[in-house]
Amino acid sequence: MTDSDSSPGSSPNSEPPLPDQPPSRQEKIVTGVLLSIIAIALLVALISIGATIFFLVAFSVEEELRVVPSPDDCYQLQVNHTAAWIYGPHGIVIRVKQGRKTLGKYSTRLANDGANLSDDNAEVAWEGETQAHICLQESLARCTFARSSLNTSSKG
Repeated sequence: MTDSDSSPGSSPNSEPPLPDQPPSRQEKIVTGVLLSIIAIALLVALISIGATIFFLVAFSVEEELRVVPSPDDCYQLQVNHTAAWIYGPHGIVIRVKQGRKTLGKYSTRLANDGANLSDDNAEVAWEGETQAHICLQESLARCTFARSSLNTSSKG
């Protein structure tokens, strides 16, 4: 057989390139599984980030519980709290201020009995003009936090 006898396009050198083969069933399944894993991982990451942001915002913002001025109106005692996380303890922050300047800060926690804190839970009594006693309580009958004294007199 001579070169002239062969039909056009039958020689290996003159064949046109084959079009891309469609992906096989197995390749489609592997691609689908990989894309599903990536989508689930992204969804979990977004939910985790959203929950973290919610937790940081909702449970770290201080709410004012009570503000009590000293007898001479020179100092101010500010009792703030942060919300409890599912029966966890309330964060309590007590600040002594003179005008806008914070002279002292004391932080503690108060056990959560399921009720919300209100200004009825904080009892503040000034002793003289520079010392205050604070009692944080669950109810009017029981004091669950030992009395604390904050001395506002400046050292110097």
